[in-house]
Amino acid sequence: MTRGGNLASERLNYRVQRELISFLYSSGGYALPAQLLAILLVAWLVKPWAPDSLWSAWSSISLLCLGCRAIHLWWRRFHRAVSRVRLEYEYFIGSTCTAIFWAMGLLFFMSYLPESQRMLLVLLSCLYITACSVLLLNSKSCFYGAVAPIGLALWLELMAEPNSTTPVTELILLFTILFAELARRRILRWQIAGLHNRFTSADMASQLRKRTETLRLASEQDGLTAIANRGKFEEELEVQWRRCGRAAAPLSLVLLDVDYFKQFNDRYGHQAGDECLRQVAGILKQALRRDDDLAARYGGEEFVLLLPFTDLPGALSVAEVVRRNLAKLALPHIGSLVANQVTCSLGCARLIPEPEIASSELVEMADVALYRAKRNGRNRIEIAD
Repeated sequence: MTRGGNLASERLNYRVQRELISFLYSSGGYALPAQLLAILLVAWLVKPWAPDSLWSAWSSISLLCLGCRAIHLWWRRFHRAVSRVRLEYEYFIGSTCTAIFWAMGLLFFMSYLPESQRMLLVLLSCLYITACSVLLLNSKSCFYGAVAPIGLALWLELMAEPNSTTPVTELILLFTILFAELARRRILRWQIAGLHNRFTSADMASQLRKRTETLRLASEQDGLTAIANRGKFEEELEVQWRRCGRAAAPLSLVLLDVDYFKQFNDRYGHQAGDECLRQVAGILKQALRRDDDLAARYGGEEFVLLLPFTDLPGALSVAEVVRRNLAKLALPHIGSLVANQVTCSLGCARLIPEPEIASSELVEMADVALYRAKRNGRNRIEIAD
């Protein structure tokens, strides 16, 4: 695998692990109420048999631990900008402390309870383990931290009273722990595979959107000057023609031609000619005043400005800004018969679109004005009749 492939795989694995931790914290909203109910059930179960000081101390400490976990989970909802390892470690501490207090309850209370009550307590522990296998399946360390203290307590209880009937139930619970771990591993593998597929599909969809956007821009953008191409201009002309027609508003158009550009190419080379066109395109973009205005390369050394909701004086003002800024740029052009630098000729036209008039008429009017500007000496602006 290439280095780029390794990096992509590492990023994918990181996202998967981060998502698993997010699931872990989200499950806390279900785990804490269930654990609260379990603590209250145990307290109710042992109260008639265990000393008051013992069961009240155990209940208070367990509830305090649960309250601290609830505060931690609430705080982490808004502050998760830490490492995945840190988040998992914090959750491990909380789940392990809760399990330790539960295991202490098993060790403390078993000797006080009659046989039937002891079996109920073991059954509650079995349900606790089962819940852990579901709610903590995203973290091996958290699962072991929650299950190991209870398993150890049951083993100690089994060793202390090997001849009672309760060990049969305790052995069942120990097997429950084993099967819970096996189920946790299998479900976790399915979940990781699902997350890999989800993130991979999302990445592929994102790449497809980016490629589609790139192709769309390529179809609308001139490759040399990075402004709109002729196809995009013609499409936008129709849109603005209808829009201005509905509003009975003026639509203006400015055609620009770089003076003696062939001579410029012959004298300075095509690379210099391309750079000249890019500079002109930059000047056109800077001259735009509204978001709806459009600068486009019409073909060769010809450019066009589409100015919706702009009357003729506004179009003339924009055209003059373009002409002056190009003059300020002072690109040398010894082959020009107008000046010793690059200049341009511009033709302006304006119409209020009507249903019986085609949008191409506006282009033809601007083209006639541009031809007149060239015929009258170039480096000037002419207005369509």
